[in-house]
Amino acid sequence: MRSWLILSGAVLFLGAAFGWYSSVPEPQGVAENPMAYASDEWVVWRSMDRRMATATLVELLPTLDTGRVPQSEVFRSFTHESLPGLLWHHEAPWAESPATWQQVPWRGGWLSGSKEVLGAWKERPGQMANHWREGEPFASLHRGEWGWSWGADGWVVWADSAAVQVEG
Repeated sequence: MRSWLILSGAVLFLGAAFGWYSSVPEPQGVAENPMAYASDEWVVWRSMDRRMATATLVELLPTLDTGRVPQSEVFRSFTHESLPGLLWHHEAPWAESPATWQQVPWRGGWLSGSKEVLGAWKERPGQMANHWREGEPFASLHRGEWGWSWGADGWVVWADSAAVQVEG
């Protein structure tokens, strides 16, 4: 009788451990590029390496332990048109995300930031996605009053035909 109780307890423990393990979100596959999915509400997009991302994160979070920054090669940040803070994308998760931040798995990678900026994320690509050029390690795309500017080794500017009025 006693051996059945021990066996039953072990099976229950294994079931609980498996349930906990399978409930922890883990992205599957290769991380997709969020620049192909982001909406035009995000008006500044940046792509950077870990060193540059760490420097930017320390500016935002002066007490950040840099050893906690995710072990990703590429980081991407987004600035929303009306919300403070940045939304971040990285391939590896934070072991422990900064205070007041959350992280969620997204298409093989992770999105992190405040609850407000994470709540603003929508997969609705628009003009910004059309103008993004992947491949540069330190690229940025800005949406301005009159159009878009993309910078990496040089600058490319597109005028917004809806904002530019031709007199005549």
